[in-house]
Amino acid sequence: MSTQLKKAPKQRAYVPIALIALLVAIGLLALVEKGPATSGIPVGASPLNPMTLGTSQLVDLAARNYSTAIIYSLKELEKVSGELCVFVTISPEIPFRGDEAEIIISLLRRRCL
Repeated sequence: MSTQLKKAPKQRAYVPIALIALLVAIGLLALVEKGPATSGIPVGASPLNPMTLGTSQLVDLAARNYSTAIIYSLKELEKVSGELCVFVTISPEIPFRGDEAEIIISLLRRRCL
């Protein structure tokens, strides 16, 4: 008597259409929740923001009569030089720590006469 194991019939793996529809609905809901695409214009009091709250007009007015630079990091501040330097901080995202303020002051004292 031979003992042969019967192979189970192959079952097709498929994803029910309801599951796909549910995932599409969740994706569309997430897109609606996120809102429309933004324009890429900086917001807030940024000197690059030309809108109402921005300070780009202030930078433009200063640049008409003076050498003006927008500084994004302390390394860029090392490149500034001149007879007179006015350092204006507009709405920093994170307040300066004491040691950062000392670095800014020492850089300006060295680079500006």
